[in-house]
Amino acid sequence: MIGRNDDARLKTHYLMGWLVFFASVLAFYIKLSQNPDFWFLPLYQADVFQLPALYKNIVMDGGSWFDWVGGSSLYLFPDTILYFLLNAFTNNAYGALVAYSIIQVIALAMASLFLASSLFGKTPYVVKTGILLGCTFLMLVLAKNVDVDEYNILYPILLPVFHGSGLVILIFMLGVTVRAFKNVSQAKVVGYSVLLFVISTLTILSDFLYIVQFIVPMLICVGLLTMSNRLSRRSGLLLLGALMGACVLGVAINVMLFHASSGPNQFYVLMEENWHINRYLINIYRLASDFVITDPFYSAILVSYFLAGCWVIKAYCQSKPQDEKILFLFVFYFAVFLVNVAAVSLLGNFMRPGSSRYMLPLLVLPVCIGWPVLLYHVLLVKKIEVKPIAVAFVVVCMLLMPLSEMKNIKSLRHLKSPYPALVACLDQHAIKYDLHNGIAGFFEARPYYFLSRENLFVGHVLGDFLPGGLFSFPNYENREFDFAIISGEVSEKRLQERFGEPDAAFFCDDVKVVIYQNDLFKHQFQDREIFQETRYGRFYRS
Repeated sequence: MIGRNDDARLKTHYLMGWLVFFASVLAFYIKLSQNPDFWFLPLYQADVFQLPALYKNIVMDGGSWFDWVGGSSLYLFPDTILYFLLNAFTNNAYGALVAYSIIQVIALAMASLFLASSLFGKTPYVVKTGILLGCTFLMLVLAKNVDVDEYNILYPILLPVFHGSGLVILIFMLGVTVRAFKNVSQAKVVGYSVLLFVISTLTILSDFLYIVQFIVPMLICVGLLTMSNRLSRRSGLLLLGALMGACVLGVAINVMLFHASSGPNQFYVLMEENWHINRYLINIYRLASDFVITDPFYSAILVSYFLAGCWVIKAYCQSKPQDEKILFLFVFYFAVFLVNVAAVSLLGNFMRPGSSRYMLPLLVLPVCIGWPVLLYHVLLVKKIEVKPIAVAFVVVCMLLMPLSEMKNIKSLRHLKSPYPALVACLDQHAIKYDLHNGIAGFFEARPYYFLSRENLFVGHVLGDFLPGGLFSFPNYENREFDFAIISGEVSEKRLQERFGEPDAAFFCDDVKVVIYQNDLFKHQFQDREIFQETRYGRFYRS
């Protein structure tokens, strides 16, 4: 039992929870900005530069959206819309990317609080503080690993085009659906169903992963609730119709209007090319072992939550009474686990680095909502009194790390207009040799194009020197190329076999750049049919 005075103190601790959360976000960026070449850390992989490159090409260089070839994840809503608005407002491509990530992290915390309010009605301050501390813990894990030269599984919650926005929308829509489950009027159920349909449609046409992370698991939950008579048949049908309708319409718009790469044979192509059981199991083991070694405490949190879920569901199957809020969260979590792991496994996506971004709900939901709700339930069942001083102790302990970073707060100025040494070197040689257009591998093209202050164009090409895959730069055939960055798909041997010996070369640290002045290299995309060929299919340009 919590008295009035204690409740008032817990409200104060809830406000302190917000303070700690914002301090942890600030600490992350302070630590990030202390590395002068932070744009080349694994945090900012080539995919992250998709939106800055798209904005620069369309808004600043006069390109057209319809010249770009999109994939099954177009990231229109909300990623592209929000980034374009932020870039237009700040007039700073770098600042817009940082602002986007801050907004997304705050939205994650707010979505979790919204879901809690949907579950509880009036959410206890202990739960709300627990949610904020959970989100703070995520940021502290990220801050601890930000300067490590390896990809961290939690990076997507900070970034556009890495399914992080889909996770935020998933949690919001989970809260909306929970509200429809309660004994509300039919008009409210219709309203919630319409909102679910509209937001889910926009999300699906932007990111197909939302189907396996939310739509299918929620279909399972709604079906189970309807069959067990815990949800009226009419309400169940409305929600099922909204979910399935959004799925069909979102996929249809994506395929018909935005030239998506997903063909009817995509599933079979991926199965045939990528799914090899030995490689798959090795990659799963490597991913899990690296995670356990890097973040053993975080791993323990996830495993213990999974085991707690098994115990709750087992107890329910044995007809032992269970809190419906806890039961629902675990059923949804296990539905996401089964559907998400099955889909990612069958499509062979565990073969790639950074494949954890496809499993984001499984990694984040237990921390930002699952454990706070579960621990509160345990406190109620065990009749354990919540001591405000205990909450204050946890809050203060979590504040220590962010406070330790505040002494370096001046380094944040590096985020405003970064200029890594590698890019500066390339720009200097571009002035010396009068260079304008170049080619590079996937992980090099966008950062150099995005960060160059000499307006260099650096296009991504495949190993056979065709324009790069999905969301690659358009209009290669209208440019005259004069340099190539040796890296990734662009090997020096292949260049010499196709274009002969380079006319000059220079180094930026250990990165070699070769210069060609012959017409074969200069007009390499003008004298042949231009198309893109990826593992998803072949795409012709108009």
